[in-house]
Amino acid sequence: MNMVTEGPGRGATELHWVERYGGWVITGIALIVRVAVLRGLPYIITRDGIRYVERAERLAAGDWVGAFAGADFNLFPVLIAWMHGLLSWLAPITFEQAALVLNVTSGTAVVSLLYWVTRKLAGGRAALMVGVYGALLPELVRASCGVIREAPYLCLLVLGCGSVSYTH
Repeated sequence: MNMVTEGPGRGATELHWVERYGGWVITGIALIVRVAVLRGLPYIITRDGIRYVERAERLAAGDWVGAFAGADFNLFPVLIAWMHGLLSWLAPITFEQAALVLNVTSGTAVVSLLYWVTRKLAGGRAALMVGVYGALLPELVRASCGVIREAPYLCLLVLGCGSVSYTH
């Protein structure tokens, strides 16, 4: 029995909109919150963020050895350089802006993936609660609105967990 549409005391269409539009609504809320935070709050790049941007610039110039000399290998500068290359075809963009676009996109994807995985495992009502919580959770929003590496890694983690849940 699907508790969202057929639960005790519910009509078949009471929460039908969750089944059809819930993922889009949650993704929209997550994106709006992240863009509003970037536009409305003061932004200061961290020391780590500066290092990631410098590494991405070196990677884009083809200096792979210099990008990671004396540093641990990290996928984040590679993703920044890739995003910069992709977006610079559309408009002039700095590496820092590319990193912010990468993180806002990754952070929004984390929330959307959490919604879909929860919907598969626990149903629409639970997915709606998890989605709203994830869209508004200050730590997830912070990870999405700065030049820090957490958002892409969380995205890959949830994507991996989701792919495991969809195979069973």
